Amino acid sequence: MTDNSSPKGVKSKLFGVSLIILASLNLMVSWRGSLDVSLWQVLILGIGIAVFAFGAVKQSDKPRDKNLNINL
Repeated sequence: MTDNSSPKGVKSKLFGVSLIILASLNLMVSWRGSLDVSLWQVLILGIGIAVFAFGAVKQSDKPRDKNLNINL
């Protein structure tokens, strides 16, 4: 049997990117309509960035290749 599970952190990163896109579109529409930026719009953007960062850290937690030795 094959393992069809996605790599760690991919779902978190996708959810974070979708929050970032939605928040930025909402902020641009508010700015274009000469409306004030509300706190919840900025919070959605911040939460999206945090979720994306969490997914990136989770994805980079995989073990390193021990045979890879780079000497500078």
